[in-house]
Amino acid sequence: MHWTNLLPFLSFFPRYLWMTAPSIEALEARLRGRGTETPESLELRLANARKEMAMAATLPFDHSLVNDDPDRAYEKLKAIVNARRDQCQRYRFAQSESKQ
Repeated sequence: MHWTNLLPFLSFFPRYLWMTAPSIEALEARLRGRGTETPESLELRLANARKEMAMAATLPFDHSLVNDDPDRAYEKLKAIVNARRDQCQRYRFAQSESKQ
């Protein structure tokens, strides 16, 4: 996640979203339930998730979603994206009006 250190220096105006599992324990249960991880890959993924969760708390995300219920998380994500799209459209319209 080192690229996130550059977020404050970007010259455009994106929005940053962090999506996470409710907890490390919930993530571990999901990964074990899928049956796709070796013990080594599971430990690596969980170690990486711990680091990323800790780092995310220090970064300037505009939105944070906890993926505790996939349908609810999807609806929240859709609302965030739609709101941003509407905001960008209003900005573009205002820019085009000011050029006339």
